[in-house]
Amino acid sequence: RMIIKTGTMNLETEKYDETINQISEYVKNTGGYITNSNTSVNASGKKFGAVTIRIFSDKYDAMLKDMGNFGKILNSQINGNDVTSEYIDLQARMTTQSELEKRLLTLLNEKTAKLIDVVEVEEKLAEVRESIEQTQGRMKYLKNQSDFSTLTVSVYEPSLMTTSSGGGFFYEIGRGFSKGLKGFTEILSGMITFSIALIPIVILLLILAYTAILI
Repeated sequence: RMIIKTGTMNLETEKYDETINQISEYVKNTGGYITNSNTSVNASGKKFGAVTIRIFSDKYDAMLKDMGNFGKILNSQINGNDVTSEYIDLQARMTTQSELEKRLLTLLNEKTAKLIDVVEVEEKLAEVRESIEQTQGRMKYLKNQSDFSTLTVSVYEPSLMTTSSGGGFFYEIGRGFSKGLKGFTEILSGMITFSIALIPIVILLLILAYTAILI
């Protein structure tokens, strides 16, 4: 059967660079290869990134277990897509197209064929050959994807309660305190401005009240 396996995994490690090197060496030793790799640093100075691994399908399950040797597996999701039926259909189509190509070549080589017939046969032959190339391409793709399975591993250095902004717990506390202090300052400034504006009105009211008492 032809199964295309793909998956994702989140891996936590204390030493990011060392873990990435270990994974790369492991993949190389098992005959696989890495197609993509990226690394970043979050606001709290911790490294994180991802590598996309292609490895022989018969070594895929063993690799999933071995990843636990490089760090703590937080979660993983593995998918399998059975393409056996599609591949068999493509093989049948390929046989039919190849036979049609042979018949067209036979007609094209007939010396008694008229010019107009030759042109029509050549056009049909071009269409068949294009269809054959597309079928061959799809078959090659399915075989490659089933021979080599794919796993994208996201690697993280732990941050205390890592947040969506990329910082850790204390980083977020600092941000929150800073925002709160700024907000409080703005409110206090507004209250002072409002109080100053009321002083003339209060004085006028006091004068009127004093005058009323004297009268």
